[in-house]
Amino acid sequence: MKQKIRVVIVLKCKNIALVLGLFIPLINANTSQADTLKVCYDQWAPMTIFPTDDAPNRGVVIDMLEHIYTSKGYELEYYEVPLARGLDMVAEGLCDMLPEYLFSLSSANQFVYAAEPSFSYPTAFVVRRDDPWRYTDIYSIEGKRIATGPGWDYSSVSVDYQDYIDAPEHSGLVEVIAGTDDVVDRIFQMIKANRVDIYADNVLVLQHTL
Repeated sequence: MKQKIRVVIVLKCKNIALVLGLFIPLINANTSQADTLKVCYDQWAPMTIFPTDDAPNRGVVIDMLEHIYTSKGYELEYYEVPLARGLDMVAEGLCDMLPEYLFSLSSANQFVYAAEPSFSYPTAFVVRRDDPWRYTDIYSIEGKRIATGPGWDYSSVSVDYQDYIDAPEHSGLVEVIAGTDDVVDRIFQMIKANRVDIYADNVLVLQHTL
């Protein structure tokens, strides 16, 4: 029988705020000349999606971004990269924005964030279906093998959780999954294979992957 997984325990809502280049908030509603904005983003379906010939959709966040900026006369140029690389490209000025990164105290001085959140969503953990574990507080994750990705920051949901997975003494229990493909799907496969125990993410992303 195939191992199954399930979504459990909503932590709390968090808001998406766009990471913007310094000049982006200065948009003039009367722009007559089409400027090009370079947009970096990673695979995080259904929020942001790497398009293919058969499925050209780029996800709900990119749809929202296009609606906002094309109405102001901007053209958008996309760079499909892993999250950590996208953040570096924004910091280095190679991209103007990364449109699906949450506010983080650790990067508050590196980027300009949107003044208002775009929308909110609940966050939940994923575990194997036969695992009775439930999140109660930060101490309840002790001893659990945790999956995450490079550059991923949970401090907008729980500073304690981010501090826990960043702590050197927990490095043996934290698996950082890198790559240019769908990292969330790979994490799900690792949970099914009993290689990691828990993973936290946007409920919409978890439901899409399930």
